[in-house]
Amino acid sequence: GNSAFASCPSLTGIDIPHAVTTIEQSVFNGCRNLSSVTMGDNVTSIGITAFYNTALTSFNFPSALTSIGQSAFENSKLSGDIVLPNALTSIATQAFAGTQLTGVSINTALGRMRYAIINLRRLARENNIYIEL
Repeated sequence: GNSAFASCPSLTGIDIPHAVTTIEQSVFNGCRNLSSVTMGDNVTSIGITAFYNTALTSFNFPSALTSIGQSAFENSKLSGDIVLPNALTSIATQAFAGTQLTGVSINTALGRMRYAIINLRRLARENNIYIEL
């Protein structure tokens, strides 16, 4: 459940069973030494501050993942490039704030939606049409 392992300094790695579909809010928040997480592809949601302030330097996002909660990986040690799964439709604010990421691949519905909105705004601006989102 929520905050189940929060602020557990002795936790360095976790194997999440394939039956798990949701990583709850704050479940590993503040686990400063957590550097390894393995999980199955059934996880669809990573909750708010789930991996906040952990030692994770990389993360393999499950293919079924549809949402990443606010500050889910904030202040973690994530670095380098990440690839987000095609199923992803929602990334909340500050999900990756304070990390050392250098690249993100967003070849997802979310990425395509972003480009559609950019193009819609451009067309509206060029044609003097007001759009309220």
